[in-house]
Amino acid sequence: MSQGNYAPPPKSGGMSTMTIVLIIFGVLGLICVGACGVCGYTAMTAGKTFLATAVATATMADIQQHPEVKAELGEPLEVQNAKWEQTADTVTVSFDVKGSKNTGKAKVEIKGADPNNAANSKPSSVIVTLPSGKTIDASKPPMNIPEMPEGTDGTDMPDLSTPPDGTTPPDSTDPPEEPNN
Repeated sequence: MSQGNYAPPPKSGGMSTMTIVLIIFGVLGLICVGACGVCGYTAMTAGKTFLATAVATATMADIQQHPEVKAELGEPLEVQNAKWEQTADTVTVSFDVKGSKNTGKAKVEIKGADPNNAANSKPSSVIVTLPSGKTIDASKPPMNIPEMPEGTDGTDMPDLSTPPDGTTPPDSTDPPEEPNN
């Protein structure tokens, strides 16, 4: 047999093993970064939901003062689906107000809010939209105007233009009288 030129067999796996290891570590690194991103997003969303629910719950006392809200939605009233939005210096919290009869929509705006302390800020407006389409400004207390007594029309009210002692009131153009010393 004659001896010929034979090439040595190729080295097995030196570079390919290193490439596989680097690919595995790269994929694991991407998975870790993705998991951290998902956890961060979830924590941020949960924090906003918590703050929105706190603001909505705090404004429920203002909303419950209005008899129109209680009449149309029923009682007890509760907060559902609170959402937090922030643009520049305004925080808006939108939520559902659910009662025993129906569900309305509420929107709370906090202008000039410190983003780190908005939950403790006073709302600049609290608007409730009832299912009938009527809107209630719950940031203002309801007007409790007493009813006129039965059988009166307001014409029997005393004349307040004349002082009770029967004298004629001075003309507003007359100079005030000087006291006698």
